[in-house]
Amino acid sequence: MNLRFSAALVLGAALAAQSTVTVPPGAATAEQASTTAVTPVTGFSPISGAGSPGRSQYVYDSTNFTTQGINTPIVITKMRLRANGSAQTWAGGTINQLRVDMSTAAVDYLAMTNTFDNNHSGDRTTVYNTACTVQPGTSVVATAGTTPGGPFCCDIDFAALGTPFAYHPALGDLCIDFLSGGFSGSTTNVIPQWDTQTTGALSRRSFTNVGQFELSGTTPGANALVVEFNYLPVTGLFGGFTASVRSGTSPLAVQFTDVSASGVGPVTSWAWDFENDGIWDDFTQNPLHTLGCGTYSVKMRVSDGT
Repeated sequence: MNLRFSAALVLGAALAAQSTVTVPPGAATAEQASTTAVTPVTGFSPISGAGSPGRSQYVYDSTNFTTQGINTPIVITKMRLRANGSAQTWAGGTINQLRVDMSTAAVDYLAMTNTFDNNHSGDRTTVYNTACTVQPGTSVVATAGTTPGGPFCCDIDFAALGTPFAYHPALGDLCIDFLSGGFSGSTTNVIPQWDTQTTGALSRRSFTNVGQFELSGTTPGANALVVEFNYLPVTGLFGGFTASVRSGTSPLAVQFTDVSASGVGPVTSWAWDFENDGIWDDFTQNPLHTLGCGTYSVKMRVSDGT
C-alpha cells in the first residue's frame, strides 16, 4: 500500500523592516533575454488583445532566493511585474478579477506538471482576489544584460488587499498561480509584454487562455517571469521541517529534518505528532519514524525558550 502525508508550517513571529528581492537573480538591474507574449496575469496575448479569462502558473526554484541571501523564512507582502524592454506603448487598464494563489510547491520545479492543483502543497494561500490595475506606460528597446527598458507597471499588493504569504526556501520551491477574469471592453494595447527569462531559467510555466478556473494548461516550459517581491524577514520563531520521502510502500521509514528558525535565539526544543492525534510521539530534533498505511498530517511544535 501507499502512504502519503502533508507537512504544515506554523508562523508565530515578529516582523522586521520590509525589503525587496527580484527574481530571477540579476534581473533587478538587467534586462532579460525573452518576453512573455502571453501575459501571466490574464492568459491572453497582451498586444493583439482578446480579453478572455486565463490561468498561468509558475514554479520558481528556491535557488532564485537562496543565491540572493534569503535562506530563512520570509513573509511576502507584494509583488510587481515589469514590462519587457521593447518598443511598445500600452494604455493600461483594470483586470476584472485577479486571483493569485501561492504555495510552497509540492514538486521540484523540474517536475512541474500541467495539472495546476498538483503543483500546490498544503500551505496554498489565496493572497489576492480582487480587481488589479495595470498602469499605462512606454518601454524602450533594451538588450539582455543591459539596463531594463521597461517599467514596473503592475502592483499586486497582498498586504493592502489580500493575505501575505510565509515562504521558507528550505522547504521547497515557490508556486505562483495567476487566475484572471480578463478585461472588459477593448483590450488592444491595454497591457504590455512582460520581461521574462527562458533560456537557463530556473523556473517553469504552464498556462491556458481557455478560462480562469481551468484545471490544466500547456506542457510546462522554461520561463521565469521577472517579479519584484516585497518581503518581511521573520525575526521571531518559525517552525518548519522537510521529509526524506512523501509517499511510498508501507511500512515507510521517513527521516524528518528540522528547518525551524528563530530571530531571538536558538531553537531549544521540538515535539512531533506523527499521527495528528494530539499525542506527542518524539522530542528529538531530526527523528526517523516509520509510518503505516494511511494519509498523515504531521505536526511539529518548537520553542526557542522565550
